[in-house]
Amino acid sequence: MISASHNPFEDNGIKFFSVDGHKLPDAVEDEIEKLVRDWEHITRAHGAHIGSVHRDSELIEQYVAHLIASTERSLRGMRVVVDGANGAAYSIAPRVLSQLGAEVLPIHCTPDGTNINAGCGSLHTESMRQTVKEQRADVGLSFDGDADRVILSDEHGNEIDGDRIMAMSAVHLKKTGRLRGDVLVATIMSNLGLEEAMKAHGIRLERTKVGDRYVAERMRELDAVLGGRAVGAYHFRGVHHHRRRFADRPAGAVADAGHG
Repeated sequence: MISASHNPFEDNGIKFFSVDGHKLPDAVEDEIEKLVRDWEHITRAHGAHIGSVHRDSELIEQYVAHLIASTERSLRGMRVVVDGANGAAYSIAPRVLSQLGAEVLPIHCTPDGTNINAGCGSLHTESMRQTVKEQRADVGLSFDGDADRVILSDEHGNEIDGDRIMAMSAVHLKKTGRLRGDVLVATIMSNLGLEEAMKAHGIRLERTKVGDRYVAERMRELDAVLGGRAVGAYHFRGVHHHRRRFADRPAGAVADAGHG
């Protein structure tokens, strides 16, 4: 993946993923970095051996259908502000929320190649929160450039950070009997308040080094279903009951599906 992540476009970088969709282990990334630094001595392909590029126009449609199928709840009657950070979520996020029935108010959803994360997104939630108040919306969402982070706002324009979102998710999953092992995986950057709040609900907070890969690895080791980082990145592992009834309906039909 070529991505600016949550940074300005000048900081575009490359993320590598394994064939199973996970980030690479540190040792493998270190080896790749060694090869890049020693690029002049690498044997490179030429001519017909260079490789090929494959485009699949259906991937976005499949992804949208997957997201919609992950819930059985309607958002009908809700006003939602979406800050797309002029990045990867600029089109898909408003589209999915609209199909779930919400009235979507998009901002920073017009990427031009250089404005990704520019004064917007999960690191700059001010305009999203102000729009929530001005438009009397029910909730606001600020994604980052590659859409693997999201910070929320309540209806009063108050920011809801990653620790609070993880806490709410963990308590909800435990109440519904889906928080396997009663454990939440987070990093050493999460606030002590999160740990104390989890204790009050009988949930153990397991901490890792900073980084999504470490959270994901520890979740697999513990067979945990929920993890994340305070910056707004979350891992929901095997907790969704995929409902094909939404995915199989045409665009706009979800709004009339009623509440799950």
